[in-house]
Amino acid sequence: MNFKQTMRVLLSTTLICGFSAVNAAEGVSFYYGAGLGAMQLKDKPAAGGEFSTAGVGEIFVGFEERGWAFEISRMASIDASTTIALLGDVEDREYSASGDQMSLSYRTVERNGIYYKIKYGKMESDTTLISKDVGGTDQKFTVDDTLYGVGMGMRINREDRLELEYAYFKASTDYSSAAHIINLRYIFGGSKP
Repeated sequence: MNFKQTMRVLLSTTLICGFSAVNAAEGVSFYYGAGLGAMQLKDKPAAGGEFSTAGVGEIFVGFEERGWAFEISRMASIDASTTIALLGDVEDREYSASGDQMSLSYRTVERNGIYYKIKYGKMESDTTLISKDVGGTDQKFTVDDTLYGVGMGMRINREDRLELEYAYFKASTDYSSAAHIINLRYIFGGSKP
């Protein structure tokens, strides 16, 4: 079973169990939301290139109880420029990235409406190097690796929260060694104060 099939099975199982658990236990809560931010791929020195920062968007769903949360998300970036050394020649290209993520996170107890968060998970990312030449070949790389994150959030009202999150993803390909992602996320639902 590949990563996307695994995510579909986990999401449907989580939704079924989660809705059952909401009725059975008062502390389990469902949340969803969206985020906007930026992603920077770190190039490998041997690749002789440089990646520009790309805008990124994210949608997510999750279940949370007593600070612990299980979350599934999907992110995608807009095209950004890059300079890459391919077969000894330096080429100007564009790149885009998209990915699916499953993570476990912990949010601290809120104090004055502010909380902190740590996150650990798995991410499968597809990065495409887009050729600018007519008839050129696009190159696609799929990476499945660990994701680490930290964040800070604030409660806007009883139901909604705003969160700033930084994530590090070891996106190791022939051209990149890591990805740094920063997102401003709006969360609907979840735990109540």
